[in-house]
Amino acid sequence: INDGTISIKAGDGANASVHTDSNQPMGGFGKGNTAAASASTEEVSSKGIDACGSIVINGGTISINSQDDALHSDTNAYVYHGTLTLQAGDDGIHADTLLEISGGTVDIETCYEGLEALTININDGTINIKATDDGINGSNPSSSESMNDDGSMLNIHGGTVTVSADGDGLDMNGSGTMDGGTVTIYGPTNSGNGALDYNGTFIINGGTLAAGGASGMAQVPSTSSSAYTIDIGTSSGAIQIKDSDGNVIGEYTSSKSYQVLSFTSSSLKAGSTYTIYENGTSIGTAAISDAITYVNTSSNGNGMQGGMGGGNRGGQGNQGGNGQQGQGI
Repeated sequence: INDGTISIKAGDGANASVHTDSNQPMGGFGKGNTAAASASTEEVSSKGIDACGSIVINGGTISINSQDDALHSDTNAYVYHGTLTLQAGDDGIHADTLLEISGGTVDIETCYEGLEALTININDGTINIKATDDGINGSNPSSSESMNDDGSMLNIHGGTVTVSADGDGLDMNGSGTMDGGTVTIYGPTNSGNGALDYNGTFIINGGTLAAGGASGMAQVPSTSSSAYTIDIGTSSGAIQIKDSDGNVIGEYTSSKSYQVLSFTSSSLKAGSTYTIYENGTSIGTAAISDAITYVNTSSNGNGMQGGMGGGNRGGQGNQGGNGQQGQGI
């Protein structure tokens, strides 16, 4: 697709599909609603754009309201330019092998999972996702692993990504890397999911990540990251992180309930001390030395594992209290 205006309604639209844990495989590729999953190739597809080969979007304005996946490729999907507005009963964009977004605007207004593929590369563009389960899901369809690294990858090199998810914000059944871009996660309010969930490693060497959510299964980035992280226990207010000169390094507000905020940025420097404010009141300081610094949380106070499998929370950090039962995202 190089240009033009495309509007598609497939099946009975996104509202026709209601997912439950009983019909969604754990940690694997979703099959969509049962009616769509059992359909043969001769029957009418309830996917918006469905390709046996690659999908390549170079431009245009595309609106899709689909009962199953909005965009589905049995191989690879590429978005270089264009404006996509997607409503899906299952995945916003699904590719069995590779999903790569290098530009354009992708608004996934409603979906079960936003982006799903074996390998997901985000190089540039603006991506907004509102998901009833996971926002971005790296998963290997040929793996039966649910608690160990399945070999899938999520790589974030640039762009602006905003995720609001009732399940995991970034769900990496394998591993992930981030070296650029800005990612904001308004994560789950239930303790069975986390803003971050990875089984292998999640190494951040650049960019900015603000990931808020419930504390029960929360994870922080891997301690082998070169970018530093402050893990903050909150009580639902607006968070600001200021350096010793009073400059705002990061801030986060949300209408959702959240108990912990993980903030990672290349702007955080070793040897520097930062003050954390909630609703304008100081709630603690973070003296950066280790990969992870804890403020009102601890390395074992917010859940040792993320989601349905994921690594241990790493880093020594500065030990805080037990964390406040907060609300907010």
